[in-house]
Amino acid sequence: MAASSAAQDIPGVKYADDNPDDFSLTIIFDDTKTGLDEIRKSMQKSGFPVSGEPILLK
Repeated sequence: MAASSAAQDIPGVKYADDNPDDFSLTIIFDDTKTGLDEIRKSMQKSGFPVSGEPILLK
């Protein structure tokens, strides 16, 4: 399973795209339905390690 597929299963995630070349994941989410902590926990539970700080774009 790709990381983007696991992310798209999280309620509130609208878009997810992973880049295996640099081990990054871009996620667009509704912050009224989920948050960074919930996303991080769900990704780790799905077997994807999460490290570093997110870059937030508004």
